[in-house]
Amino acid sequence: MDWGVSEFESELVDAVGTGWVRPRSARLWVRSSKGGRLRVILRDQQDRTITGEGTFEPVRSPELDGSASFRWPEDVEGARELLRPGSNYSYEIVRERDDVRLGHGEIATPPEGDDDCPEKFAIAVASCHQPFEDDGTISKKASRLVDKAHEVLDAHHVKAVVLCGDQMYTDYPQTKSLFEDEFFAKVGPRGRSSMLECSREEVRSLLHARYRAFWGMNEFQRLQADWACYPMLDDHEIVDNFGSAPAHDTDEWRAIRAGALDACHDYQTSRVLGRHGSRPDSLHYGFRWGPVGCFVMDLRSEKRATEDECSIYSTQQLEDLARFLRGNEDAGLLMVTLSVPLAHIPEWMSAAGKVFEGEGGDLADRWGQPAARRSRDQVMALLYEHRQRRPWQPLVLLGGDVHMGAVSELRWKDDSAASMYQLISSPLTNDETPVVKLGSALAHEMLQEIEGPEGVPAAQVRLLPGSAGLNRNPLPALNMGIVEVTRREGRTFFKLMQLALGDDDEPHIVYESAELPGPMGGGPAARGDYLTK
Repeated sequence: MDWGVSEFESELVDAVGTGWVRPRSARLWVRSSKGGRLRVILRDQQDRTITGEGTFEPVRSPELDGSASFRWPEDVEGARELLRPGSNYSYEIVRERDDVRLGHGEIATPPEGDDDCPEKFAIAVASCHQPFEDDGTISKKASRLVDKAHEVLDAHHVKAVVLCGDQMYTDYPQTKSLFEDEFFAKVGPRGRSSMLECSREEVRSLLHARYRAFWGMNEFQRLQADWACYPMLDDHEIVDNFGSAPAHDTDEWRAIRAGALDACHDYQTSRVLGRHGSRPDSLHYGFRWGPVGCFVMDLRSEKRATEDECSIYSTQQLEDLARFLRGNEDAGLLMVTLSVPLAHIPEWMSAAGKVFEGEGGDLADRWGQPAARRSRDQVMALLYEHRQRRPWQPLVLLGGDVHMGAVSELRWKDDSAASMYQLISSPLTNDETPVVKLGSALAHEMLQEIEGPEGVPAAQVRLLPGSAGLNRNPLPALNMGIVEVTRREGRTFFKLMQLALGDDDEPHIVYESAELPGPMGGGPAARGDYLTK
Protein backbone atom coordinates (compact mmCIF):
# COMPACT_ATOMS: atom_id res chain seq x y z
CA MET A 1 0.00 0.00 0.00
CA ASP A 2 1.67 3.19 -1.20
CA TRP A 3 -0.13 6.15 -2.64
CA GLY A 4 2.83 8.43 -3.35
CA VAL A 5 3.97 11.89 -2.26
CA SER A 6 4.13 13.63 -5.64
CA GLU A 7 2.70 16.81 -4.12
CA PHE A 8 6.05 17.50 -2.39
CA GLU A 9 9.37 18.61 -3.82
CA SER A 10 11.42 15.73 -2.43
CA GLU A 11 11.19 12.09 -1.44
CA LEU A 12 13.56 9.92 0.54
CA VAL A 13 14.57 6.80 -1.38
CA ASP A 14 17.57 5.16 0.31
CA ALA A 15 19.01 6.49 3.58
CA VAL A 16 20.95 5.65 6.73
CA GLY A 17 20.85 7.06 10.25
CA THR A 18 22.80 6.79 13.48
CA GLY A 19 20.79 5.75 16.53
CA TRP A 20 21.97 5.08 20.08
CA VAL A 21 25.70 4.81 20.52
CA ARG A 22 27.36 3.08 23.46
CA PRO A 23 31.06 2.81 24.30
CA ARG A 24 31.52 -0.45 22.35
CA SER A 25 28.49 -0.75 20.08
CA ALA A 26 26.02 1.30 18.07
CA ARG A 27 22.54 0.90 16.60
CA LEU A 28 22.16 2.05 13.02
CA TRP A 29 19.00 2.67 10.99
CA VAL A 30 18.54 2.12 7.28
CA ARG A 31 15.86 2.57 4.66
CA SER A 32 16.33 0.57 1.46
CA SER A 33 13.95 0.91 -1.47
CA LYS A 34 14.83 -2.63 -2.60
CA GLY A 35 15.28 -5.87 -0.71
CA GLY A 36 18.49 -7.79 -0.28
CA ARG A 37 21.59 -8.09 1.84
CA LEU A 38 23.43 -4.95 2.89
CA ARG A 39 27.18 -4.55 3.36
CA VAL A 40 28.28 -2.39 6.27
CA ILE A 41 31.79 -0.89 6.12
CA LEU A 42 33.27 0.78 9.21
CA ARG A 43 36.29 3.09 9.05
CA ASP A 44 38.47 4.84 11.58
CA GLN A 45 37.58 8.49 11.01
CA GLN A 46 41.10 9.72 11.57
CA ASP A 47 43.10 7.64 9.08
CA ARG A 48 40.15 6.27 7.00
CA THR A 49 41.35 2.67 7.34
CA ILE A 50 38.68 -0.04 7.35
CA THR A 51 38.32 -1.35 10.90
CA GLY A 52 35.39 -3.67 10.32
CA GLU A 53 33.13 -5.05 7.60
CA GLY A 54 30.16 -7.37 7.46
CA THR A 55 26.66 -7.94 6.13
CA PHE A 56 23.13 -7.59 7.40
CA GLU A 57 19.89 -8.65 5.71
CA PRO A 58 16.80 -6.68 6.79
CA VAL A 59 13.45 -8.34 7.11
CA ARG A 60 11.60 -7.49 3.93
CA SER A 61 7.96 -6.67 4.62
CA PRO A 62 5.60 -4.13 3.04
CA GLU A 63 4.59 -3.12 6.58
CA LEU A 64 8.11 -1.80 7.32
CA ASP A 65 8.52 0.30 4.15
CA GLY A 66 12.09 -0.91 3.72
CA SER A 67 13.14 0.37 7.15
CA ALA A 68 15.31 -1.58 9.58
CA SER A 69 17.60 -1.07 12.53
CA PHE A 70 20.53 -3.20 13.61
CA ARG A 71 23.43 -3.21 16.05
CA TRP A 72 27.12 -3.09 15.24
CA PRO A 73 28.72 -5.54 15.77
CA GLU A 74 26.09 -7.89 17.27
CA ASP A 75 23.74 -8.08 14.26
CA VAL A 76 26.33 -7.78 11.47
CA GLU A 77 27.59 -11.07 10.09
CA GLY A 78 31.36 -11.03 9.83
CA ALA A 79 31.82 -8.05 12.17
CA ARG A 80 34.12 -9.23 14.93
CA GLU A 81 35.51 -6.06 16.45
CA LEU A 82 33.76 -4.11 19.16
CA LEU A 83 33.89 -0.34 18.90
CA ARG A 84 36.47 1.48 21.02
CA PRO A 85 35.20 3.88 23.72
CA GLY A 86 35.82 7.56 23.08
CA SER A 87 36.51 7.05 19.38
CA ASN A 88 35.23 8.40 16.05
CA TYR A 89 34.18 6.25 13.12
CA SER A 90 32.53 6.68 9.76
CA TYR A 91 30.42 4.03 8.09
CA GLU A 92 28.75 3.36 4.80
CA ILE A 93 26.01 0.90 3.87
CA VAL A 94 25.90 -0.63 0.39
CA ARG A 95 23.11 -2.75 -1.10
CA GLU A 96 24.85 -5.78 -2.58
CA ARG A 97 22.29 -6.69 -5.26
CA ASP A 98 23.00 -3.53 -7.29
CA ASP A 99 26.09 -2.12 -5.52
CA VAL A 100 24.19 1.06 -4.57
CA ARG A 101 25.44 3.01 -1.59
CA LEU A 102 22.42 3.76 0.59
CA GLY A 103 24.29 6.38 2.55
CA HIS A 104 27.10 7.12 4.95
CA GLY A 105 27.27 8.45 8.50
CA GLU A 106 29.39 8.91 11.58
CA ILE A 107 29.66 7.34 15.02
CA ALA A 108 31.20 9.03 18.07
CA THR A 109 31.37 6.52 20.92
CA PRO A 110 31.01 7.82 24.48
CA PRO A 111 33.73 7.19 27.06
CA GLU A 112 33.55 4.12 29.25
CA GLY A 113 34.50 6.13 32.34
CA ASP A 114 35.82 9.44 33.58
CA ASP A 115 39.39 8.69 32.50
CA ASP A 116 38.67 8.86 28.76
CA CYS A 117 35.94 11.52 28.86
CA PRO A 118 36.68 14.54 26.65
CA GLU A 119 37.13 17.79 28.53
CA LYS A 120 34.42 19.46 26.46
CA PHE A 121 31.56 18.09 24.37
CA ALA A 122 27.93 18.97 23.66
CA ILE A 123 24.47 17.58 23.00
CA ALA A 124 22.19 19.43 20.58
CA VAL A 125 18.40 19.78 20.80
CA ALA A 126 15.90 20.38 17.99
CA SER A 127 12.20 19.96 17.22
CA CYS A 128 9.47 20.88 14.73
CA HIS A 129 10.71 19.90 11.26
CA GLN A 130 8.21 21.24 8.71
CA PRO A 131 10.33 22.73 5.89
CA PHE A 132 7.67 23.11 3.18
CA GLU A 133 6.03 26.16 1.70
CA ASP A 134 2.34 25.86 0.85
CA ASP A 135 3.19 24.68 -2.68
CA GLY A 136 5.29 21.77 -1.39
CA THR A 137 8.70 23.29 -2.15
CA ILE A 138 11.35 23.40 0.57
CA SER A 139 11.94 26.73 2.29
CA LYS A 140 15.39 28.09 1.46
CA LYS A 141 15.62 29.66 4.90
CA ALA A 142 14.93 26.34 6.62
CA SER A 143 17.40 24.36 4.53
CA ARG A 144 20.02 27.08 5.03
CA LEU A 145 19.85 26.85 8.82
CA VAL A 146 20.08 23.05 8.94
CA ASP A 147 22.83 22.92 6.31
CA LYS A 148 25.07 25.54 7.90
CA ALA A 149 24.32 24.38 11.46
CA HIS A 150 26.51 21.34 10.80
CA GLU A 151 29.58 23.55 11.01
CA VAL A 152 28.51 25.06 14.33
CA LEU A 153 27.69 21.66 15.82
CA ASP A 154 31.12 20.40 14.79
CA ALA A 155 32.80 23.45 16.33
CA HIS A 156 31.07 22.76 19.65
CA HIS A 157 31.97 19.04 19.61
CA VAL A 158 28.36 17.87 19.50
CA LYS A 159 28.15 14.11 20.06
CA ALA A 160 24.40 13.51 19.94
CA VAL A 161 21.16 15.25 18.91
CA VAL A 162 17.90 14.96 20.85
CA LEU A 163 15.02 15.36 18.39
CA CYS A 164 12.22 16.11 20.79
CA GLY A 165 9.11 16.06 18.64
CA ASP A 166 7.36 16.83 15.35
CA GLN A 167 10.03 15.44 13.03
CA MET A 168 7.19 14.98 10.54
CA TYR A 169 3.79 16.69 10.15
CA THR A 170 0.67 14.87 8.98
CA ASP A 171 -1.32 18.10 8.88
CA TYR A 172 0.98 20.87 7.59
CA PRO A 173 1.40 22.66 5.28
CA GLN A 174 -2.35 23.14 5.47
CA THR A 175 -2.88 22.81 1.72
CA LYS A 176 -1.28 19.35 1.88
CA SER A 177 -2.73 18.07 5.13
CA LEU A 178 -3.85 14.45 5.30
CA PHE A 179 -6.87 15.79 7.20
CA GLU A 180 -7.85 18.14 4.34
CA ASP A 181 -10.40 16.46 2.09
CA GLU A 182 -9.17 17.74 -1.28
CA PHE A 183 -5.56 16.74 -0.65
CA PHE A 184 -6.52 13.39 0.90
CA ALA A 185 -8.51 12.56 -2.23
CA LYS A 186 -5.25 12.80 -4.22
CA VAL A 187 -3.08 10.63 -1.98
CA GLY A 188 -5.41 8.42 0.04
CA PRO A 189 -6.27 4.78 -0.68
CA ARG A 190 -9.10 4.00 -3.07
CA GLY A 191 -12.49 3.87 -1.42
CA ARG A 192 -11.53 6.08 1.54
CA SER A 193 -12.77 9.64 1.80
CA SER A 194 -10.82 10.60 4.94
CA MET A 195 -8.12 9.45 7.37
CA LEU A 196 -10.86 8.44 9.81
CA GLU A 197 -11.99 5.74 7.37
CA CYS A 198 -8.52 4.19 6.99
CA SER A 199 -7.36 0.99 8.62
CA ARG A 200 -4.31 0.84 10.89
CA GLU A 201 -2.24 -0.57 8.03
CA GLU A 202 -3.40 2.14 5.63
CA VAL A 203 -2.57 4.89 8.12
CA ARG A 204 0.87 3.39 8.65
CA SER A 205 1.53 3.33 4.90
CA LEU A 206 0.26 6.88 4.39
CA LEU A 207 2.58 8.11 7.12
CA HIS A 208 5.53 6.19 5.67
CA ALA A 209 5.04 8.25 2.53
CA ARG A 210 4.86 11.35 4.68
CA TYR A 211 8.17 10.51 6.37
CA ARG A 212 9.77 9.99 2.96
CA ALA A 213 8.59 13.43 1.86
CA PHE A 214 9.66 15.30 4.99
CA TRP A 215 12.97 13.48 5.30
CA GLY A 216 13.76 13.94 1.63
CA MET A 217 15.32 17.26 2.65
CA ASN A 218 18.99 16.33 2.30
CA GLU A 219 20.23 18.60 5.08
CA PHE A 220 17.87 17.01 7.63
CA GLN A 221 18.78 13.50 6.54
CA ARG A 222 22.48 14.32 6.85
CA LEU A 223 21.88 15.57 10.39
CA GLN A 224 20.44 12.17 11.28
CA ALA A 225 23.40 10.33 9.80
CA ASP A 226 26.29 12.45 11.09
CA TRP A 227 25.21 12.45 14.74
CA ALA A 228 23.68 9.89 17.06
CA CYS A 229 20.02 10.94 17.06
CA TYR A 230 17.60 10.27 19.90
CA PRO A 231 14.08 11.02 18.57
CA MET A 232 10.68 11.21 20.20
CA LEU A 233 7.33 11.91 18.60
CA ASP A 234 5.00 14.74 19.52
CA ASP A 235 1.52 15.62 18.30
CA HIS A 236 2.05 16.39 14.61
CA GLU A 237 3.35 12.88 13.89
CA ILE A 238 -0.31 11.99 14.55
CA VAL A 239 -2.34 15.22 14.38
CA ASP A 240 -2.14 18.67 15.95
CA ASN A 241 -2.59 18.52 19.77
CA PHE A 242 -3.22 14.80 19.69
CA GLY A 243 -4.60 13.42 22.94
CA SER A 244 -5.95 16.72 24.23
CA ALA A 245 -9.46 16.17 22.80
CA PRO A 246 -11.70 13.37 24.12
CA ALA A 247 -12.50 12.38 20.52
CA HIS A 248 -8.92 11.13 20.09
CA ASP A 249 -9.65 8.25 22.47
CA THR A 250 -12.69 6.96 20.58
CA ASP A 251 -12.98 4.00 18.23
CA GLU A 252 -13.04 6.45 15.32
CA TRP A 253 -9.43 7.48 16.04
CA ARG A 254 -8.07 4.11 17.18
CA ALA A 255 -6.63 3.13 13.81
CA ILE A 256 -5.00 6.54 13.36
CA ARG A 257 -3.34 6.32 16.80
CA ALA A 258 -2.04 2.79 16.21
CA GLY A 259 -0.93 3.31 12.60
CA ALA A 260 0.85 6.58 13.40
CA LEU A 261 2.72 5.04 16.34
CA ASP A 262 3.71 2.09 14.12
CA ALA A 263 5.12 4.43 11.48
CA CYS A 264 6.92 6.48 14.13
CA HIS A 265 8.60 3.35 15.44
CA ASP A 266 9.56 2.28 11.92
CA TYR A 267 11.25 5.60 11.11
CA GLN A 268 12.23 7.01 14.51
CA THR A 269 12.27 5.08 17.77
CA SER A 270 13.40 1.72 16.37
CA ARG A 271 16.86 3.28 15.99
CA VAL A 272 16.97 3.50 19.80
CA LEU A 273 14.63 0.81 21.11
CA GLY A 274 15.30 -1.76 18.39
CA ARG A 275 12.63 -3.94 16.87
CA HIS A 276 11.70 -6.87 19.09
CA GLY A 277 8.65 -8.18 17.30
CA SER A 278 5.83 -5.68 17.72
CA ARG A 279 6.09 -2.02 18.68
CA PRO A 280 6.34 -1.42 22.45
CA ASP A 281 3.38 0.20 24.18
CA SER A 282 5.48 3.20 25.23
CA LEU A 283 8.21 4.71 23.07
CA HIS A 284 10.23 6.46 25.79
CA TYR A 285 13.76 5.55 26.83
CA GLY A 286 16.91 6.79 28.54
CA PHE A 287 20.50 7.02 27.36
CA ARG A 288 23.91 7.99 28.68
CA TRP A 289 26.76 9.88 27.06
CA GLY A 290 29.64 9.94 29.49
CA PRO A 291 28.60 11.95 32.57
CA VAL A 292 25.26 12.98 31.01
CA GLY A 293 22.11 10.93 31.55
CA CYS A 294 19.02 11.79 29.49
CA PHE A 295 15.47 10.44 29.73
CA VAL A 296 13.32 11.05 26.64
CA MET A 297 9.70 10.83 27.76
CA ASP A 298 6.79 9.79 25.56
CA LEU A 299 3.94 12.26 26.11
CA ARG A 300 1.65 11.16 23.26
CA SER A 301 1.20 7.40 22.96
CA GLU A 302 -0.67 7.15 26.30
CA LYS A 303 -2.20 10.64 26.37
CA ARG A 304 -5.96 10.57 26.77
CA ALA A 305 -8.59 13.15 27.65
CA THR A 306 -12.08 13.09 29.06
CA GLU A 307 -14.35 16.05 29.74
CA ASP A 308 -12.83 16.34 33.22
CA GLU A 309 -9.24 15.15 32.99
CA CYS A 310 -6.34 14.98 30.55
CA SER A 311 -3.83 12.24 31.45
CA ILE A 312 -0.59 13.04 29.67
CA TYR A 313 1.16 9.75 30.48
CA SER A 314 0.45 6.40 32.12
CA THR A 315 1.34 5.33 35.65
CA GLN A 316 3.97 2.99 34.22
CA GLN A 317 5.57 5.79 32.21
CA LEU A 318 5.90 7.96 35.33
CA GLU A 319 7.40 5.02 37.21
CA ASP A 320 9.92 4.57 34.41
CA LEU A 321 10.99 8.22 34.76
CA ALA A 322 11.35 7.81 38.53
CA ARG A 323 13.40 4.65 38.02
CA PHE A 324 15.69 6.47 35.57
CA LEU A 325 16.31 9.35 38.00
CA ARG A 326 17.23 6.94 40.79
CA GLY A 327 19.27 4.71 38.50
CA ASN A 328 21.44 7.58 37.27
CA GLU A 329 22.47 9.16 40.55
CA ASP A 330 26.10 8.85 39.45
CA ALA A 331 25.58 11.14 36.42
CA GLY A 332 27.25 14.54 36.49
CA LEU A 333 24.24 16.06 34.68
CA LEU A 334 20.69 14.81 34.22
CA MET A 335 18.37 15.88 31.40
CA VAL A 336 14.68 15.07 31.01
CA THR A 337 13.10 15.61 27.60
CA LEU A 338 9.44 16.66 27.72
CA SER A 339 8.35 17.36 24.14
CA VAL A 340 5.79 19.88 25.45
CA PRO A 341 7.74 22.13 27.84
CA LEU A 342 6.74 21.99 31.48
CA ALA A 343 7.05 25.79 31.76
CA HIS A 344 5.64 27.75 28.82
CA ILE A 345 2.62 29.99 29.43
CA PRO A 346 0.69 31.25 32.48
CA GLU A 347 -1.90 28.86 33.86
CA TRP A 348 -4.78 31.31 33.31
CA MET A 349 -3.91 31.51 29.62
CA SER A 350 -3.91 27.74 29.20
CA ALA A 351 -7.21 27.50 31.07
CA ALA A 352 -8.75 30.21 28.90
CA GLY A 353 -7.62 28.42 25.77
CA LYS A 354 -10.12 25.62 26.26
CA VAL A 355 -12.93 28.18 26.43
CA PHE A 356 -11.92 30.12 23.32
CA GLU A 357 -10.36 27.38 21.17
CA GLY A 358 -12.52 24.44 22.19
CA GLU A 359 -11.37 20.89 22.91
CA GLY A 360 -7.91 20.05 21.68
CA GLY A 361 -6.69 23.59 20.94
CA ASP A 362 -3.07 24.74 21.21
CA LEU A 363 -3.44 26.38 24.63
CA ALA A 364 -5.37 23.43 26.03
CA ASP A 365 -2.50 21.17 24.97
CA ARG A 366 -0.24 22.64 27.68
CA TRP A 367 0.63 21.27 31.11
CA GLY A 368 -1.08 24.25 32.75
CA GLN A 369 -4.62 23.50 31.63
CA PRO A 370 -6.86 22.52 34.60
CA ALA A 371 -7.68 19.08 33.21
CA ALA A 372 -3.96 18.17 33.10
CA ARG A 373 -3.28 19.34 36.64
CA ARG A 374 -2.92 15.84 38.12
CA SER A 375 -0.34 14.86 35.49
CA ARG A 376 1.63 18.05 36.08
CA ASP A 377 1.43 17.69 39.87
CA GLN A 378 2.87 14.19 39.73
CA VAL A 379 5.83 15.26 37.58
CA MET A 380 6.43 18.35 39.72
CA ALA A 381 6.43 16.24 42.90
CA LEU A 382 8.86 13.74 41.37
CA LEU A 383 11.26 16.44 40.20
CA TYR A 384 11.06 18.24 43.54
CA GLU A 385 11.86 15.05 45.41
CA HIS A 386 14.85 14.49 43.18
CA ARG A 387 16.12 18.04 43.64
CA GLN A 388 15.89 17.61 47.41
CA ARG A 389 17.57 14.21 47.37
CA ARG A 390 20.33 15.10 44.90
CA PRO A 391 20.81 18.90 45.13
CA TRP A 392 24.36 18.71 43.78
CA GLN A 393 23.28 16.86 40.59
CA PRO A 394 22.09 19.50 38.07
CA LEU A 395 18.89 18.86 36.14
CA VAL A 396 17.91 20.35 32.78
CA LEU A 397 14.49 19.98 31.16
CA LEU A 398 14.56 19.86 27.35
CA GLY A 399 11.49 20.74 25.27
CA GLY A 400 10.19 21.79 21.87
CA ASP A 401 6.71 22.20 20.35
CA VAL A 402 5.97 25.86 21.11
CA HIS A 403 7.61 27.62 18.13
CA MET A 404 10.18 29.69 19.96
CA GLY A 405 13.40 29.07 21.84
CA ALA A 406 13.96 29.96 25.49
CA VAL A 407 16.26 29.25 28.43
CA SER A 408 14.82 29.55 31.94
CA GLU A 409 15.56 28.76 35.56
CA LEU A 410 12.86 27.09 37.67
CA ARG A 411 13.54 27.88 41.30
CA TRP A 412 11.44 26.49 44.16
CA LYS A 413 9.81 29.42 45.91
CA ASP A 414 11.02 28.55 49.41
CA ASP A 415 14.53 27.43 48.33
CA SER A 416 13.87 24.04 49.92
CA ALA A 417 15.40 22.23 46.94
CA ALA A 418 17.90 22.98 44.19
CA SER A 419 16.83 24.80 41.02
CA MET A 420 16.15 23.23 37.63
CA TYR A 421 16.85 24.68 34.20
CA GLN A 422 14.79 24.46 31.02
CA LEU A 423 15.95 24.70 27.41
CA ILE A 424 13.25 25.00 24.74
CA SER A 425 14.34 24.58 21.13
CA SER A 426 11.59 25.07 18.53
CA PRO A 427 11.23 25.26 15.58
CA LEU A 428 14.08 23.85 13.48
CA THR A 429 12.48 24.39 10.07
CA ASN A 430 8.80 25.28 10.63
CA ASP A 431 8.96 28.99 9.86
CA GLU A 432 5.65 30.14 11.32
CA THR A 433 4.28 33.65 10.84
CA PRO A 434 5.94 36.39 12.94
CA VAL A 435 2.70 36.76 14.90
CA VAL A 436 2.73 33.11 16.00
CA LYS A 437 6.41 33.11 16.98
CA LEU A 438 6.25 36.47 18.76
CA GLY A 439 3.02 35.55 20.51
CA SER A 440 4.54 32.35 21.88
CA ALA A 441 7.62 34.24 23.09
CA LEU A 442 5.57 36.99 24.75
CA ALA A 443 3.34 34.43 26.48
CA HIS A 444 6.43 32.73 27.88
CA GLU A 445 7.76 36.03 29.19
CA MET A 446 4.50 36.44 31.13
CA LEU A 447 4.99 33.14 32.98
CA GLN A 448 6.30 33.85 36.49
CA GLU A 449 5.30 30.85 38.56
CA ILE A 450 4.07 27.25 38.38
CA GLU A 451 1.89 26.28 41.31
CA GLY A 452 3.04 23.11 43.05
CA PRO A 453 0.88 20.25 44.37
CA GLU A 454 0.23 19.77 48.08
CA GLY A 455 3.52 19.52 49.93
CA VAL A 456 5.53 20.99 47.05
CA PRO A 457 6.33 24.72 46.79
CA ALA A 458 5.59 26.73 43.68
CA ALA A 459 8.36 26.98 41.09
CA GLN A 460 9.31 30.51 40.13
CA VAL A 461 10.19 30.81 36.44
CA ARG A 462 12.64 33.41 35.16
CA LEU A 463 14.31 33.83 31.82
CA LEU A 464 18.00 33.20 32.36
CA PRO A 465 20.19 36.17 31.34
CA GLY A 466 22.78 35.50 28.68
CA SER A 467 26.45 36.40 28.79
CA ALA A 468 28.96 38.18 26.56
CA GLY A 469 26.23 40.05 24.68
CA LEU A 470 24.57 36.78 23.61
CA ASN A 471 21.19 37.37 25.17
CA ARG A 472 18.36 36.69 22.67
CA ASN A 473 15.98 35.04 25.11
CA PRO A 474 13.25 34.17 24.29
CA LEU A 475 14.04 33.56 20.64
CA PRO A 476 11.14 33.85 18.12
CA ALA A 477 13.07 32.38 15.17
CA LEU A 478 14.22 29.09 13.64
CA ASN A 479 16.71 27.65 16.11
CA MET A 480 18.66 24.76 17.59
CA GLY A 481 19.63 24.37 21.24
CA ILE A 482 23.00 23.21 22.55
CA VAL A 483 23.96 21.89 25.99
CA GLU A 484 27.75 22.32 26.17
CA VAL A 485 29.35 20.16 28.87
CA THR A 486 32.77 20.75 30.42
CA ARG A 487 34.58 18.28 32.67
CA ARG A 488 37.22 19.58 35.09
CA GLU A 489 38.83 17.43 37.76
CA GLY A 490 36.01 14.91 37.57
CA ARG A 491 33.30 17.58 37.90
CA THR A 492 30.59 18.50 35.40
CA PHE A 493 29.72 22.05 34.35
CA PHE A 494 27.49 23.15 31.47
CA LYS A 495 26.27 26.07 29.40
CA LEU A 496 22.94 26.40 27.59
CA MET A 497 23.03 27.93 24.11
CA GLN A 498 20.73 28.81 21.21
CA LEU A 499 21.70 28.81 17.53
CA ALA A 500 19.83 30.86 14.89
CA LEU A 501 20.37 32.58 11.56
CA GLY A 502 21.75 36.11 11.84
CA ASP A 503 21.16 39.12 9.62
CA ASP A 504 23.96 37.85 7.37
CA ASP A 505 21.98 34.63 6.73
CA GLU A 506 24.63 32.64 8.59
CA PRO A 507 24.01 30.57 11.74
CA HIS A 508 25.37 32.05 14.97
CA ILE A 509 25.15 31.37 18.68
CA VAL A 510 22.71 34.12 19.69
CA TYR A 511 22.29 33.10 23.32
CA GLU A 512 24.80 31.67 25.77
CA SER A 513 24.24 31.26 29.51
CA ALA A 514 26.90 31.60 32.15
CA GLU A 515 28.51 28.38 33.28
CA LEU A 516 25.91 26.48 35.30
CA PRO A 517 24.82 25.78 37.89
CA GLY A 518 25.95 28.42 40.35
CA PRO A 519 25.52 28.49 44.14
CA MET A 520 22.25 26.95 45.23
CA GLY A 521 21.20 29.70 47.60
CA GLY A 522 20.20 29.35 51.18
CA GLY A 523 17.46 26.84 52.03
CA PRO A 524 17.60 23.79 54.22
CA ALA A 525 18.82 21.69 51.28
CA ALA A 526 21.68 24.04 50.43
CA ARG A 527 25.12 22.49 50.77
CA GLY A 528 27.40 25.15 49.36
CA ASP A 529 27.05 24.33 45.70
CA TYR A 530 26.13 21.38 43.53
CA LEU A 531 29.65 19.93 43.65
CA THR A 532 29.35 19.01 47.31
CA LYS A 533 29.11 15.25 47.69
